[in-house]
Amino acid sequence: MNDPEDSVSALLHSLAPAAPSDALMRRLAAVRPIAKTVARRATIIAFIPRLATAAALLALAGAVAWKFLPRDEAEALADVPARPAVHPAVAAALAPLQSRQRLLGVQDLGIARDAQQRPVRLMQARWLDDETFTPPDGAPPVRQERLRDEIVPVAVHTY
Repeated sequence: MNDPEDSVSALLHSLAPAAPSDALMRRLAAVRPIAKTVARRATIIAFIPRLATAAALLALAGAVAWKFLPRDEAEALADVPARPAVHPAVAAALAPLQSRQRLLGVQDLGIARDAQQRPVRLMQARWLDDETFTPPDGAPPVRQERLRDEIVPVAVHTY
């Protein structure tokens, strides 16, 4: 039997679009050349792996920098092993063998006025003092580390 749905379906499958006219193709090529579009797509597609490689190298460089570059003071202090503090009276009795100060960071606290009402910029410096003392009785040297904050006024010249 001849089903109408089958005939419609066969008729639709047999239909094919007509080829575009030469005039239409020239107008389309003038507006947007096909060769440039294809070349641009190929360039973009070829660029994606390079972009991924560059991103991976940038991430690797960031990881290396994170691992090996100097860190902020909180991380620097985490690396300092805890040492028993030397009492100031005991430290005064000990002969200093070595003393090193390490600047951990500087922070701008803002501008204030001094006693003469001149502007002064206040800077806070955080230091790590590392001192080694030699006991007078020939015992092994004693090492002490401590944090020290220092507020430094810096004159602001106005003209």
